[in-house]
Amino acid sequence: MSDKFLFDLSLGWALAADDSQWIVLRRRNLRTQAGWKPVSYVASNKTTLQRVLKKQGVVLTNDAERLLSEMSERFLDWQIDLKLQRRGQSNV
Repeated sequence: MSDKFLFDLSLGWALAADDSQWIVLRRRNLRTQAGWKPVSYVASNKTTLQRVLKKQGVVLTNDAERLLSEMSERFLDWQIDLKLQRRGQSNV
C-alpha cells in the first residue's frame, strides 16, 4: 500500500497512512511548496498520535475526533482491521 489519505483532521491538517505508520500531513500553499507535506510519523499507538497532534497544535474537528475514536489503539491492529474491512467489502 502506498501513502493513503485517510481524513481531514482540521483546516490545513490531515491524516494518512502507509504500510508502516500513520502520517500527519500539513497543507502548504506556498508557491514552491503547494500540497500536503508530511510532518510527523507515528507507528506505535493512537495515544502517541494524539500527543503528536496536540504538540503540533492541531485542533480536531468533531468528525476527526469521532473517526479517531473509532480507530484501533495500535497501528498494527488498525491496519489489520482495515484489511479485513476491505476484504469484507470485496465479498459483498
